[in-house]
Amino acid sequence: MPKEHAQRIWPSWLTFGTNHFWLLFAGMWFSAGSLFFCLGLIDWIQIGGLDERFERDARSVQGTVLKKTIISSTSGFGSHRRSSRSYHVSYRFGTPEGREFEDAAGVYSDAWDKLAEGGPIQVTYLPDEPLTNRVEGRTDLGSAVAGVLMGGLLAIVGGALFFWQLRRFLRTSRLRREGTTAEATVLQVERGSIFVKNSQQWRIRYRYLDHLGRTWEGRSGYLSPDEAAAWHANDKGTVRFDRLRPQDSVWVGKS
Repeated sequence: MPKEHAQRIWPSWLTFGTNHFWLLFAGMWFSAGSLFFCLGLIDWIQIGGLDERFERDARSVQGTVLKKTIISSTSGFGSHRRSSRSYHVSYRFGTPEGREFEDAAGVYSDAWDKLAEGGPIQVTYLPDEPLTNRVEGRTDLGSAVAGVLMGGLLAIVGGALFFWQLRRFLRTSRLRREGTTAEATVLQVERGSIFVKNSQQWRIRYRYLDHLGRTWEGRSGYLSPDEAAAWHANDKGTVRFDRLRPQDSVWVGKS
């Protein structure tokens, strides 16, 4: 196959990203959701294992609050932008053996409000690992559960969208390789809804006849302004369609 013809059939990476935005976007959602789900599940399992050790071996002492902090963060975009706060305390505690330790933990807001810098805080720790400790109102279990739930939701929604888009991509790729070639007539060169580097992309709406003489219409993937400028209504181009589902077609361009 001549090199120029191959380049027309197989889109560039930029064109791929433009025409398969939802495939890439859903893939990122699916990957991120799976990651958060796995990390949350690991934390949950680890916390569950520590619960048994704390019930069996833990000691409780009174520590001192060293500092209270609030961390503000934002998430989302545009009108969906949201602000959130997390509450943290750093503290010091000692063991009967005379050793002192400092640590920090995230706590819920109601527990944070009850604490005062320089005031007491109840600390539960493992004698053989004093830095494995807990304070009342901690958020580690809540964070693990949130990671599992939110990660699972992202993975399910992202995965469903990803595999749906992947199926469309594979079908289009198969048509480019194996589809039946037909002549198509350009009906309209229309503006697309996507911008690349502040340049609006375009699409071609076309009509073609299948192997049984039936008429179908389709739309091309997104084209750059230079590519779109080469086409006008009533121009002739080439498409490839599925003989079993002739309504499914892919725009090739000039033959």
